[in-house]
Amino acid sequence: MRIFNADGSEAEMCGNGCRCVAKYSYEHGLVKGGESFSIPGQPPCPASLTVETGHGVLRVGLITDRQ
Repeated sequence: MRIFNADGSEAEMCGNGCRCVAKYSYEHGLVKGGESFSIPGQPPCPASLTVETGHGVLRVGLITDRQ
C-alpha cells in the first residue's frame, strides 16, 4: 500500500487507509483472511490480514459480515 500526501510526498503509513485496503480486499475476494487477531482489552477479530506499508508490514484485524 502506498499513500501520498496532498503535497505529493509519500507517507510511511495511514491507519485508516490500511484498514480500508484490508477490508476492501477481503470483501471483494482478492485475499483470504488469516487466523484470528486480538489486542488485549478489545474483542477478538475473527480474521486478519497483513498489509505491507512504507512503515513495515502491519497486521489488521477484520470484522465483516462474511465470517
